[in-house]
Amino acid sequence: MNPVQLKGCIKKEELLELLMNEFSQDIKGLCYSFIKDWGISEDITQEVFSTCYKKMDDFRGDSSYKTWLAKIAVNKCKDLLKIRKNSFGIPVDDLLKTELIQSDISIENILIKKEELIYLLKQIHSLPEKYKVILLLLLSRIKNMGNSKINRIEPRNDKIKTTTS
Repeated sequence: MNPVQLKGCIKKEELLELLMNEFSQDIKGLCYSFIKDWGISEDITQEVFSTCYKKMDDFRGDSSYKTWLAKIAVNKCKDLLKIRKNSFGIPVDDLLKTELIQSDISIENILIKKEELIYLLKQIHSLPEKYKVILLLLLSRIKNMGNSKINRIEPRNDKIKTTTS
């Protein structure tokens, strides 16, 4: 496939469909080599093609479409791996494990909870360092508690004194 020729001759949607038919299995395999989970690899593959569609007009043709898609996939996998393991070494799956083992939650709800937790960790990592450390330490403590202990945590009315830098 000559990227430059294809880009000008067919609609974006048709080009996306051609690329998906041609490269989706390769991209999914590449993602699996990083993530080691076929379901998540499929999700990332869909994200790769979504990004491809959004950025298709920016594609200059300096490389093949396959190389461009592979680079997008690798970046998405690396991003997920960074999120999965935060700076205190708490894998997202471990944070959910206790709750999931002790409850009757559907796979769909598990994935939703996992996405919410990933979003939360992204937000925590965007905070200034002093706040990020506190929240990650709390998550680390919570991870090591059983649900019965977590449910007994009482909110404190103590005022937290913060200093501005």
